[in-house]
Amino acid sequence: MYQLMKSDKTPLFYNIIERYADKERDYLGTHRNAPQFQEFRATLKEMQEEGKVILSGESYIDLS
Repeated sequence: MYQLMKSDKTPLFYNIIERYADKERDYLGTHRNAPQFQEFRATLKEMQEEGKVILSGESYIDLS
């Protein structure tokens, strides 16, 4: 599941929530190894190096 949220205080700040049933299998396996992710990640890296985007990331465990 993906959820995109835009800050109501900082117009250029977005937060993307990604939720996976199994971190090892779904995120680290399927998602990160997909060709689309690899292409997207390369584009983001270029944008970071050019100062066009700032990325940060966190990992959480669902307690529900």
